[in-house]
Amino acid sequence: MKLNNNFLKNIKEQLTEYEYNEFVSTLNLPSSHGMILKNTNQEINDILIKRFNLELFYKNNNYSYYKYDKQTLNANNVNPGSDILFHLPIYYIQEPSASSVLKNTKSEENEIILDLCASPGGKSIQILCNMEKINNSYLVSNEYDYNRCKTLSSNIEKMGFSKSIITNNNSSDLKNTFFEFFDKIIIDAPCSGEGMFRKSEDAINQWSLSLTEHCSEIQKKLLLDSYEMLKPNGILIYSTCTYSKCEDEDNVDFILKEKKDLELIHIDKIYHYQGIGEGQFFSIIKKNSSSYNSTQKNKFIIPNKFKIHAEDEKIIKAFQKENLNCDFFNMNDKTIIKNKNQYYLVYNYIDLNKYKNLNVLRFCLLIGENFNGRFIPSHAMSRSYLSENFISTLELNEIDFKKYIEGDILDYSGFKSPYVLLKYLSTPIGIAKYSNNKLKNLYPKGLRKRP
Repeated sequence: MKLNNNFLKNIKEQLTEYEYNEFVSTLNLPSSHGMILKNTNQEINDILIKRFNLELFYKNNNYSYYKYDKQTLNANNVNPGSDILFHLPIYYIQEPSASSVLKNTKSEENEIILDLCASPGGKSIQILCNMEKINNSYLVSNEYDYNRCKTLSSNIEKMGFSKSIITNNNSSDLKNTFFEFFDKIIIDAPCSGEGMFRKSEDAINQWSLSLTEHCSEIQKKLLLDSYEMLKPNGILIYSTCTYSKCEDEDNVDFILKEKKDLELIHIDKIYHYQGIGEGQFFSIIKKNSSSYNSTQKNKFIIPNKFKIHAEDEKIIKAFQKENLNCDFFNMNDKTIIKNKNQYYLVYNYIDLNKYKNLNVLRFCLLIGENFNGRFIPSHAMSRSYLSENFISTLELNEIDFKKYIEGDILDYSGFKSPYVLLKYLSTPIGIAKYSNNKLKNLYPKGLRKRP
């Protein structure tokens, strides 16, 4: 691995001679790999632990993090990213040191969190695992790049979460909307990617001193905007996957000098030679100002932009009467809204007025869409808390599960309703449309496994 001399000079200034030699000598070793497992189905987790020879890194009550040896798995033609069990809402592949940033971060009641640069979604998924059973809390997962934001949305949907709003905005737009609004803000900032050198030759080729300086300026803007959005006594977590001092420690010093009410709580830098992961810098900062006055919660009001109309209510009620044992219009803590042609169930404690001028890809739980005057259920519904309400369900064997995730039509009969919830290993995986003794495949085409 040939590295830029300026990069090596910067690393040498950060480390002792012994540490530097360890850093260089381990550059050509295989990169680290790991995954988040939701603690919702121990039977499946035991299968995964054996299948991928997983080694526990850490765990809490809501999820566990495991490391695995990708080289050994590849030698045995095993790949967690292409395995059929990847299609269950159980695990998410995330680099180990990236997962370390939030391993001690808990969710609390009445808490609103912002993940500012959230794609592809690992840190949002960690937060949502912890938040799933917490009352009156939700996450705003934001990503500025539209295509990356779609990836973020897909990954959160895959895992079956419903307490996130996914936005596609820059930090200035968010700052103008959310003054002193968030209890916690995570900035996993775009960076020069020095911690990815063992995984990505492109990262090596793209690196330059000017890139680190350019990234540093972007990061400063993100920090300043986040300060404005953070409640007093709120927590800011700033991280990068780079070793560059101007992007890491210098930026923390910058924001602490700019905003005197900020206090550094913790700072850490992980290097690949330490055996934890590929490399990560992170800091935890608290805002100590006392200007914020807590006010009563706003009454839940649906802006006109998001209101459903009589024709919407008619097609939704027709669908739920035929297919579900629940009533969307009689849920104490949730309400249906419409954004463009899509319908969402949102929690009543969310101030929707905050989002009427933002680019929102997804509100909480997408339940379906209006297609030519018909309600078409969403894939997200099948993986959510609503899955237990389907009138017709079917447990697939392994052969038919493989056929389903490859997009095939299945031969089954005897169902009472037009839409059937499909399961594998007792876990909801998707929906099929029943007609003429056939189950038409509704598994999203972008997720299907190639035969």
